[in-house]
Amino acid sequence: MEERIGGKIFRPSDPDNPIPPELMAKAMAAFAELNAREPEYDPGDLPPRFRDDLLGTEFEQTYLDAEARIQQDRDQDQ
Repeated sequence: MEERIGGKIFRPSDPDNPIPPELMAKAMAAFAELNAREPEYDPGDLPPRFRDDLLGTEFEQTYLDAEARIQQDRDQDQ
């Protein structure tokens, strides 16, 4: 069954062609390493064209709230 999250469609893996356990373990270790790192940038510093991917999805309000906070912070700094 397909699942729609953030405007993307996710399908379950093919039961006739499962992912080998060694490959899955290697991928999970790589994701764990990536998630353990500190972000190298402040997401608020990204240009708007890279931040608006959530518009039109179920996360639109979260995006708009974050944009409003960013604008408030900029207004306070001036």
